[in-house]
Amino acid sequence: MPYFSDPRREYFNGDPAAEVGSFAWTLYDDVGTLVQMRFELFPGDLEGADFPPRQGFDEFLEFLGPAWDAVLSTREEFVLQILELDPLRLGSYGLTGPELALKLASWQASRDLLTELLRRFGEGEEPQEEERPPSSRIRPAERIPWMQRIANRFPALRPILITGKVGLERADVALESLVKLAPLGDRLVELKKMVESGLGELADRME
Repeated sequence: MPYFSDPRREYFNGDPAAEVGSFAWTLYDDVGTLVQMRFELFPGDLEGADFPPRQGFDEFLEFLGPAWDAVLSTREEFVLQILELDPLRLGSYGLTGPELALKLASWQASRDLLTELLRRFGEGEEPQEEERPPSSRIRPAERIPWMQRIANRFPALRPILITGKVGLERADVALESLVKLAPLGDRLVELKKMVESGLGELADRME
């Protein structure tokens, strides 16, 4: 079931903390999927004089994996922080009602497009057993599929990079307000920005 759908709105039944917590839980899944795909999304055999030496970038990819594991270890505590937030405090940061719905709809539009692009250019696979959320109030979105292979034509890869970057950026509208209330999410914000920066830089060089 898509994350942003009528049943989703009915499920949360006026519980904005659960809705925001589900968004946060899902965002960890999304960033984790892109981290797992890093060697497919940032291939080592790029051709052309416009591409710089890769040593520094290869080190970035190498350290990204263990750095992400450390950030992912904070997910459950971050979500539990969110579930304890008072709806009035969430509302003061635009994280309830129509404002929250608009922010999540913008994020979900890019997320849906990224999922479709990945399914079109690869074969889906779930790489590991899903971690269970810390509360039955949390209802994560369906995971973006992990790809066993990506089309080896770089022009076909570029829209995936661009859409992944845009999708992560659109999550910031809700996430940057949220971390003011639940500061454990700062580590997710920092690593997410590094991933989206890498996606954007590589997409620009493929023009």
